[in-house]
Amino acid sequence: MNYQINGDNMIIRFSSYNEFQQLGKPPHAHWEPNSKTWIINNYKRYIDDVYAFLGIQQYTSKPSAQFYIKNRKIFLPRAMVSDEDQFVMTMATDSRNDNEDYFCLPDCVGIRRIIRKYAQLPDGFIERPIDLDNIHMPTFLFDYQVDGVNWMVTRYKQGYGGAILADDMGLGKTIQSLSFYHVIHELLPNTKLFIISPKSTLKNVWVHDMKKFFNIEANVYTSDDIRNGLLSYDKPAITNYEALSYIYREDESKIPILDDSFILILDEATKLKNSQTDIFKSIAKLRGRSFVLAMSGTPVENHLAEFFTILRVIQPNFLPQYEFSKIFVDYEAMYIGNKTVYKVAGHKNVRLFYNITSDFVLRRDKSIVNMPDKVIKNIVVPLTDEQQSLIEQVVDEARRTMDDEIAKIATLVLIKRISDHPRLVEMGDSKLAVKLHPNDYTSNKMLILKRLLAETPKPVVIFTEYEDMAQIICEELQNTYSVAMITGVMTSKQRNTILHDFKAGVYQVLVATDALAYGVNLQFANSLINFDIPWNPAKRAQRIDRIHRIGITEPKFIYDLVSEGLETHAYRLITDKLEIFAQAVEGKDSIFDSSVLKQLSADYFDTFSD
Repeated sequence: MNYQINGDNMIIRFSSYNEFQQLGKPPHAHWEPNSKTWIINNYKRYIDDVYAFLGIQQYTSKPSAQFYIKNRKIFLPRAMVSDEDQFVMTMATDSRNDNEDYFCLPDCVGIRRIIRKYAQLPDGFIERPIDLDNIHMPTFLFDYQVDGVNWMVTRYKQGYGGAILADDMGLGKTIQSLSFYHVIHELLPNTKLFIISPKSTLKNVWVHDMKKFFNIEANVYTSDDIRNGLLSYDKPAITNYEALSYIYREDESKIPILDDSFILILDEATKLKNSQTDIFKSIAKLRGRSFVLAMSGTPVENHLAEFFTILRVIQPNFLPQYEFSKIFVDYEAMYIGNKTVYKVAGHKNVRLFYNITSDFVLRRDKSIVNMPDKVIKNIVVPLTDEQQSLIEQVVDEARRTMDDEIAKIATLVLIKRISDHPRLVEMGDSKLAVKLHPNDYTSNKMLILKRLLAETPKPVVIFTEYEDMAQIICEELQNTYSVAMITGVMTSKQRNTILHDFKAGVYQVLVATDALAYGVNLQFANSLINFDIPWNPAKRAQRIDRIHRIGITEPKFIYDLVSEGLETHAYRLITDKLEIFAQAVEGKDSIFDSSVLKQLSADYFDTFSD
């Protein structure tokens, strides 16, 4: 008797009829008369029965490791494990089954990543038939992109459920992912491609790049197409997250389930960071047995649980929720009435999270292409007396009327807007009982902005979170500079016309909201000014990467205007989030001093004040 693995299927052939009579029919198998073989579809589902029939151990252990499986638990001797790995294993140990000599660990991808160093896991049984020596790589790729494609192909061959391409923005994640599909499809022609993307990049990035680089036509599907069963996989299929989530809410049975012949690419995978959303649930159902390639330059935006949730999509057998919470999350008790609830207070062992995930996460930053630097200058801006007074009124009113979380958030947003410019009180809707009437419309941010523009070579891009703030900036600058504005209410045609004129030199200054922070190349601009700082660090990173892109030949200058008070506090929170990202995704120990605000350029304003 001999057997071989083909994808998720096992093919068994008996050497003689007598052997078949002696051993009997393989479990869960069906007879294929043409090839005269027994085939077990999705054999891993019946792994215990199949391996028992074949007379082999489910896992082959190194003799010195004394590694074994019992009741789907992994037992590994403590004496074999390094101190760092021991810590992770100790935290993940099921105390009910633990003993003095062995770790008892859940059989999941996260733990396998560590114990692979100590015992041979069954990767060889689930390899896909990919000849790594016979790969024809696209000639237009940079060397680091070739490395990225090879990394993805290796994960595909080794039977991983998926991988995350977390390269920094501007390094060509789209081209690498399409090249990965191109390579696999060349070796395995039956391989099919399904791409899920935000609406903003669906046609102008994915459809465009497929045609330009690979001369491939793609089928773009709407929610109606999917609902009516019109999906076809003769060409790469593309749809958007919103279409799938809409169908899931309407009738989840209409969501197709992909088999192991598919590669599923998830662009901007941070959309999956919340497991309670319909987007997450629709993708979790869609993936089926496909190989999932998630793409995100910022898989950690706010906290580690977002990253964990994305990992659950690409590796469904990753650490269970309980083990993740126990090992990596700090909680604090809060008392609400007579009940005790636990709130996430922070994270622990973040670097260790990197150790158990780095096998299927690839992250490179722009240092690999020797780009000119981005010079970031942080400027602390004192509030005016009028701004201080308005904020005090808001806080006093909030203390009297605030009774829910929505009201708290609205108050914080209003304080942040006042920190930008007092005029935003009148232009916005505070939803507070008191009506504020500021009598002085000055803003130190605006004064510093004008000084920066006077000293900075043009063209310059200015970002703000608020459309009305963008309007005020344009009004203040239009008598001195040629200024254009782009906001989310504009059509694509209007936006493209302004961008064309800005690139052609018609405008010196472009003021924009975060509607321009995605999918736009502004590398011809010399500088970027963040008039205000988003609370989500990923948004700030997206802004900066509009001008700091591959191909630039001169350094780019970025100025962060940070108001004292709430925005300064928010800036500290942003640096904390970036610290988690650096440790969990990049494997760095630290990227900031103990107090990042020591680096903020208060001296700049001191000079201005003189």
